[in-house]
Amino acid sequence: MTTTTEQGLTDMSVAENIKKARENKGLKIEEAASICGIPLGTYRKYEAGSSLPTADPIRAMAKGFGVSTDEILMEPD
Repeated sequence: MTTTTEQGLTDMSVAENIKKARENKGLKIEEAASICGIPLGTYRKYEAGSSLPTADPIRAMAKGFGVSTDEILMEPD
């Protein structure tokens, strides 16, 4: 069972991975949201870690940023 603390760390890892993928493409938040087809407010929540994306937005971000879904979901080594 995942504790609240562990879940928070996982949420932040996903948020950090999304931000890193965006920055690696040299995109502003507004550009990233547009490229990924995600409403700006929703995208901001994903990157801030206040909301976890479901499968469809994860696939959209992976495609938009040219990364694998694993790069968005997995904790860095």
